[in-house]
Amino acid sequence: MSDIHLIKVSKFFDNFQAVKNLDLEIGNGEFVALLGPSGCGKTTTMNMIAGLEHPTSGNILIDSKDTSSIRIQDRNIGFVFQNYAIFTHLTVYKNLSYGLEVQGYDKASIDDKVQKMAKRMSISHRLDQPAASLSVNELQKLAIGRSAIVEPKIFLLDEPLSNLDASFRAYMRSELKLLQREFGQTMVYVTHDQIEAMSLADKIAIMNEGSLIQYGPPLEVYNNPNSKFVSYFVGSPKINLLEGHLIPNSDSSSFVTNKDLAISFPSNEKLKQLSNSEKLGASIGIRPQNIKLSSKESDKDINLRGQIKIIERIGAKRLAHVQVDNHMITCIDDSGTASQHENVIMTFSPESFFLFSEENGNRLI
Repeated sequence: MSDIHLIKVSKFFDNFQAVKNLDLEIGNGEFVALLGPSGCGKTTTMNMIAGLEHPTSGNILIDSKDTSSIRIQDRNIGFVFQNYAIFTHLTVYKNLSYGLEVQGYDKASIDDKVQKMAKRMSISHRLDQPAASLSVNELQKLAIGRSAIVEPKIFLLDEPLSNLDASFRAYMRSELKLLQREFGQTMVYVTHDQIEAMSLADKIAIMNEGSLIQYGPPLEVYNNPNSKFVSYFVGSPKINLLEGHLIPNSDSSSFVTNKDLAISFPSNEKLKQLSNSEKLGASIGIRPQNIKLSSKESDKDINLRGQIKIIERIGAKRLAHVQVDNHMITCIDDSGTASQHENVIMTFSPESFFLFSEENGNRLI
């Protein structure tokens, strides 16, 4: 196992800054996901850890040693890429044995390790066949097995499951987690899929436009997003975001959307500190699972009246898309009995929503 420490790392490509002053600590044996939209700098960050790219400024330490003078082949790093990078002209056996042969293992040890890894990845029946004959799913198993078999201290994976079908992605997510636990490797996993990040990682580093926005355990990031961007990017189904302005008051504050929907709620300490402001540009965020459908109003909760326009089934869940004035708000139909065009009351507690500044996107409460 190895720890990784990025200190004030920046990367320029000509005049474009792909990574901006990045500080990131990854502990021994941690599984960390770099999560963000395309072009946010996550793959560039991974490539710099690998040595495929060199930082324009800053330092990258592996086991407290500066990597600037360490060659790629001496970093003891395994790679798995989206495009597999398999030797398709070689057999499955030779693909698995290649790294072991380079490291000088004897023939008996190589055969033992290859047989065990092939069994582990459920491709034993393919060992004597050319890799070019494998299905897409089998190619990904082979790519992961080939990197894992040499037991690198650090495992880097760049969107390895994006080409797979949905059911096999779910299977491979559990396999990757098991492999990481078995071998104890430090894993850095690049993805734009927040479900992958939430289900696999010990910690998630959320990036946008080259900067680290938030870093922490999945549930911490989900339950306490520090910005509007994080709240929207993490969570399925997506959070409801309404834009408007906040009118803070020492006792009761209100939020008025740009389409004139007013929501009032008790002021907390942070809002009381803002009570001298006339109004602030803001967004309110409410996760669908925090909204309840009801036939009557709640005395202690916030109540919104609307009409169900669409019922959407997602696996065992039913989502109700409710029109409230000129807004469409999504909630989860826990009862499973709501129907299209039904008039309903949506209730949610004052503690269950977030408020974000429109000026910088940072969380207010």
